[in-house]
Amino acid sequence: MWVDWLYELTLRINRHLNSFRARVGLPYWSLSAYLKLKVKKAVNFISDFEVAVAHEAKRRGFDGVVCGHIHHAEIRDVNGTLYCNDGDWVESRTALVEHADGHLEIVHWGSHAVVRNGWLQLRWCPHEARPHHRCLAPSGQGVVTTLHELVQALSMGDVEVTVIHPGQFRNRPCPGYAGIDLAVRPYKALAKVLDTLQPDAVHIATEGPLGWAARKHCLKKGWQFTTAFHNQVSRNPESSAACALVSGYGLFRHFHRPSSGVMVPTQGVLNMLHSRGFQSLKPWTHGVDLKLFDHHAEPLDMPELEGFPRPYALFVGRVSYEKNIDAFLDLKLDGTRIVCGVGPLEAQLKARYPNVVWMGVLPRQQLAKVYAAADVFVFPSRNETFGLVMLEAMACGTPVAAYPVEALCKCSAMLKVRRWGVCCRKTSPRRFANA
Repeated sequence: MWVDWLYELTLRINRHLNSFRARVGLPYWSLSAYLKLKVKKAVNFISDFEVAVAHEAKRRGFDGVVCGHIHHAEIRDVNGTLYCNDGDWVESRTALVEHADGHLEIVHWGSHAVVRNGWLQLRWCPHEARPHHRCLAPSGQGVVTTLHELVQALSMGDVEVTVIHPGQFRNRPCPGYAGIDLAVRPYKALAKVLDTLQPDAVHIATEGPLGWAARKHCLKKGWQFTTAFHNQVSRNPESSAACALVSGYGLFRHFHRPSSGVMVPTQGVLNMLHSRGFQSLKPWTHGVDLKLFDHHAEPLDMPELEGFPRPYALFVGRVSYEKNIDAFLDLKLDGTRIVCGVGPLEAQLKARYPNVVWMGVLPRQQLAKVYAAADVFVFPSRNETFGLVMLEAMACGTPVAAYPVEALCKCSAMLKVRRWGVCCRKTSPRRFANA
């Protein structure tokens, strides 16, 4: 009985604490969840329970198991079984949802909940990757889309693919970059997973803590592995990636040096990295599913956009510093500006630009219709390695306005040769708008 009394007391304290935090503009924080993770006996109990329930699910022939309430919300692999915990509405304020294409997500109440027309809508929060290949769903990020298509293609054959992601480990949000989770000291747990899998091939997708841990274990075991270079170093001092400028590309060069093949998306990126001393560079060309992103001679009419004046100027991507999205939002354009994507600047920019149509993350089928409905696709980023969204827009017959960044030379060449858009060499919003 005294345990129940202490639990109720903790919840009462938590309500008063978060009432104060809300008044001073701080986000929701669960005291009881924090205490559970800090008390050793509680942590051990939770861990033992998760292993036991996953073992029982596997013994009965199930692929996964869903639990909730007393433990923290997460989706992870437990000895080959998909363990899903939906948390609860009192402590973690989370729920587990299944999307139409079958992938599972944890949704969080708060910054991701909005009320429209009297209905509560929860917008799901994508992680870097998912423990099961169907959970690696496109999220508006070119890197995630590329990996999703790769895993889908491999899985159609006789290749068994295991995706390892930060959600399977203790993790924290990337400082200054909400929406991206980083694994915290994952080496020991990751080493056990890799030793159990004994993989025939290892591909390290990113240079985060999980990537460094995988690199370390592969080198220790003498396994060959490949890596990929997905991100340019941002020149925007407000971007969290700008810290890499302190050492230039030295840290990235060190990370990729032992790789058997560093996959790069364009010849422009390959040339740039080669000039900076990178080795074992391999071209990894990207493409577009033309069955999904099919060509339309004239812009489509979408019921969701009915009432908004044309022309429609569209941006698709993360709402973040390195995408230079302000250059698009500051344009003096007739018609309607549309943004598809989420990111750390979303709430701030929504308040500054109330006349912009913010559509969030859309299913791929609906996103293809938005591309086809737009009169022009505007891509203001100057820190890209490929720009997959440009190809998707052009595949739908939508012209593109973009900066001719060196890494985008392949897409830029397409714009010039096929006359599907304009490369603007000036950086002023006025010149960009004229383009």
